[in-house]
Amino acid sequence: MEIVALYINEFNGVIDSFINVNSSFTCSYNEKLLRITSSVNRSSYYDKIPSTLLIGQNGCGKTTILTFIEDFYYDNENSGFIVWYDDESIIVTCKGISPSQITSDIKYSCIHTNAQDFSNLHIYTIKSNNTVDFNSYLFGKRKSTARNFIDISLNSIGKRNANKKNEVDKILKYIKQKKPLPDTLANRELSISAKLTFGTGDTSKKILKNLNFKEKYEEELSVFFTSQINNYRGNYIISPVHPEFQISLDYPFVNRSHLNSYIKSKKEKWGVSFYPFIFSKLPHKNNRLNIHEVNFYSILSVLYSFTRKLKVDRNTSDLLFLKLIVVAYFSSQTNLISRIEFFMKDSFPRAMDDNNLIMEMINLDKNIDKISQIAYCCFKYSKKTTSEGNTVNYFIDESNTVPELIEMSNQLPKELDSIFNVEWDGLSSGEVSLLHILSSISYAIESVKLKNGTKSILLLLDEIDLYLHPEWQRTILSTLLNLIKSINNNVKVQIIMSSHSPIIASDFLSVDIVSLLRSTKKKINTGTLEEVGYGESIDKMMSQGFFLKSTVGDRVLTTIDFLIKNRDNKKILEENEYITSLIKNKMLLHVLGIKND
Repeated sequence: MEIVALYINEFNGVIDSFINVNSSFTCSYNEKLLRITSSVNRSSYYDKIPSTLLIGQNGCGKTTILTFIEDFYYDNENSGFIVWYDDESIIVTCKGISPSQITSDIKYSCIHTNAQDFSNLHIYTIKSNNTVDFNSYLFGKRKSTARNFIDISLNSIGKRNANKKNEVDKILKYIKQKKPLPDTLANRELSISAKLTFGTGDTSKKILKNLNFKEKYEEELSVFFTSQINNYRGNYIISPVHPEFQISLDYPFVNRSHLNSYIKSKKEKWGVSFYPFIFSKLPHKNNRLNIHEVNFYSILSVLYSFTRKLKVDRNTSDLLFLKLIVVAYFSSQTNLISRIEFFMKDSFPRAMDDNNLIMEMINLDKNIDKISQIAYCCFKYSKKTTSEGNTVNYFIDESNTVPELIEMSNQLPKELDSIFNVEWDGLSSGEVSLLHILSSISYAIESVKLKNGTKSILLLLDEIDLYLHPEWQRTILSTLLNLIKSINNNVKVQIIMSSHSPIIASDFLSVDIVSLLRSTKKKINTGTLEEVGYGESIDKMMSQGFFLKSTVGDRVLTTIDFLIKNRDNKKILEENEYITSLIKNKMLLHVLGIKND
């Protein structure tokens, strides 16, 4: 099925507006009489993918039209109807209002629909809105409940790290499949910044700033630290080959030199002062962490999450976390869980029979294993490492490694989402925007194709030109058509897009460009660009189709107008000699009576 036309009776401040969006039909709606006549099918120009472009000044109704179509997937009080073509017949889906009479040269049916009935037509809509405004945020709250509707807008990604990671993963898979891309991106080696953020240093500092907590537990923490370090002193092994080796073989998280400097300092508040001391190793510009330190700080984030899930009061949870820092520091990767389990049995002998605690211990083991794998993977495949604050950045080129990292991180619980994140290294907002649009369309169409009963896909692209360089605007239509052809064999796809770009408009047949003009009576008036002609230059498209008063900037126009009016005033011309020396237009030079080399 494909959209032929639509009528907005009342929606988002627009009333009584009929818009024809398919040049294969001639439609009109007047006095509640809907006339439909089939015309020449021009979709072969678009590789049999019907395509329409909406243009017009800001506020003319481009986004309103696309949102009105989307609104049919929801039950509300907005009213109007949409005219569809389904192979050999016309279907008019009505909401709140319907035509009193329909005349058509092919058979038709008219149905009143709610959101459920409309979804049963098996029309899947994929929408991308590059703009972010207050209305889109309000409307976006309903999208998660709509059937047969997929929102791929940039603002639908959300702020959660998991969403951002999945976005990167989707784009990487798209690139790996060698699907259509502009040459500048297809031939470019993309790099990813994998970030590990360690927030537990600030957490421990915040806990110890609580004077009541510190006064109550300072002695207990000191005694506990003493017992742990005494146990360490009696067990660590010094390498006979390299006695100066700084990492103990049995205690990979212990930097002996670092620890000895703390012991020798004989700091006051012994034990409590260990926490700011151990977190002083957190990354900064002149301090690079080794793999054991990265792993240690990653594990602490998991331990903090673990203590927060226990059914204990806040002070007890904080105390447990501080003690577990010490337990982890004097442990190895192989005995860490067993030491934590021993510590928990010693601290809460009765609680170890609690099913909740048993499950949390099992999850703790799994989460530590996952975060350790992520840390080792980042460290292994990084071509460059930088540090800033509590974050270590690993720059990775391996296209297979990043999806593996993302898959591992997605297995972590939501509360650990902030530990690991990925970002593009060196991509501009325009490049990210284009990669997002193409990969999201590809993923959405592939997903829809797998669903039984799919009849058609409607692709709504609002402000497609945003963030795109003029050369990418020039090729975006061809790129989209090639993409759809590469992934679709049996499902009909229709494109309706809006744009302010005359470059994009120049790639459409003039009959498939709907020119919109907002009237003072809340109506949307329409026209076409048939007078411009196919293959017309972009400057003519700008002047005749995009409502421009001039094809040069206002500042230039004002200055040139001033010079022309004063071309006989030698003083003014002399004062503007530098500006006139830059003029290359021969006609303008002749009018001004100026000769430039």
